[in-house]
Amino acid sequence: MPMPTPKETFQEEMRTLDLAKMVNKDLADVVYKLMVFDALTVDELKESPATLNPLMLHKRLVDVLDASTESNKQVGLAALRYFPVSMCAAQVTDRMRLIIGFFYRLCNSDKQALEDGVEKISYDDLSEIFGRSKSTISDCVTATEEAWQHFLAQPEVDRIFREEKPINRLSCR
Repeated sequence: MPMPTPKETFQEEMRTLDLAKMVNKDLADVVYKLMVFDALTVDELKESPATLNPLMLHKRLVDVLDASTESNKQVGLAALRYFPVSMCAAQVTDRMRLIIGFFYRLCNSDKQALEDGVEKISYDDLSEIFGRSKSTISDCVTATEEAWQHFLAQPEVDRIFREEKPINRLSCR
């Protein structure tokens, strides 16, 4: 079976998000935030859990499954799947700092999604998802401001953010 084109992938994501909106607002919130997180994950950045202590991984998994909302739980599981080492590390890694900062900004920058009822992501949500204090989350968001501005200055990204639904366009690979 041939790989779908980015356009086909985008169309499928839009159908999924539209269906989720019709079924349930909370489901739409989960689908949207997972699409945002997916936009931040590329195969080259995935981490292998091979070096992790199984007890550390188990503790982090229990924390993620104890999240207060379904969207926090699903994004936390996705983060643990792609970045198990960074999610379990005692100190925030550079990779995790970027993921937290960009995830915060992407979730809160799509005006159309917010108008459609997707809830903004808060420092409390990020703290729960990534297992860090709100102070650490704030430090991550602040520390990534320059990288975010550099990202936005790229011509292709600028064009995407002027369109109606930037997250969906960013997630097309």
